Amino acid sequence: MTAVFPGIFVLGYLFSLWLRKNRPATYAGLAAGDTMEEVVALRQERVRSAQLVMQNA
Repeated sequence: MTAVFPGIFVLGYLFSLWLRKNRPATYAGLAAGDTMEEVVALRQERVRSAQLVMQNA
């Protein structure tokens, strides 16, 4: 059981490195949203980004 926890920690750390490199918006969103205003601003930004993508498609 004691050997499992360091393994899980290492896997989580490696996943966070992969996430930061390949999906930076998702990685940034993990720590964002401490207040309701930040959550609303993030959602509005994501909606605007999605609308721009749809317009350019």
